[in-house]
Amino acid sequence: MPSENFKCHELYPIPQRFSKIYTFDKKELGKGGFGIVFLVKNKESNEKFALKIIKTKKEVDEEKTKEIFEYQKKKNEISTKLNHKNIIKFYEVSDLPEHNVIIVRMEFAENGALSDLIKEKNMGYQQALDKI
Repeated sequence: MPSENFKCHELYPIPQRFSKIYTFDKKELGKGGFGIVFLVKNKESNEKFALKIIKTKKEVDEEKTKEIFEYQKKKNEISTKLNHKNIIKFYEVSDLPEHNVIIVRMEFAENGALSDLIKEKNMGYQQALDKI
């Protein structure tokens, strides 16, 4: 790995240009089969974002990595056309093959995921929607 990486997590090195812009909260917001999501705060504006880091492997075929990137880019394009309080906005998708990551900057949902409210708080769908 290039020495310019900033590690907010042992498995997910972050290119230094992101650590110059954002303060990383070490707490994971979520984790899945493709990657991990962290809370970040813009150092200038103090605005909070969710930063999804999708780890691509050198051994994964280049076509699969391109497919993942295109999928995330498409979600970003669709998100920018939609404006609803219950739809997370995607702001940026960066493919960084030199670091083996795809980074997606998106809106931070202050109250958490709708599905978590329903499960953890034992709320009905409409009650959870009203909460967020």
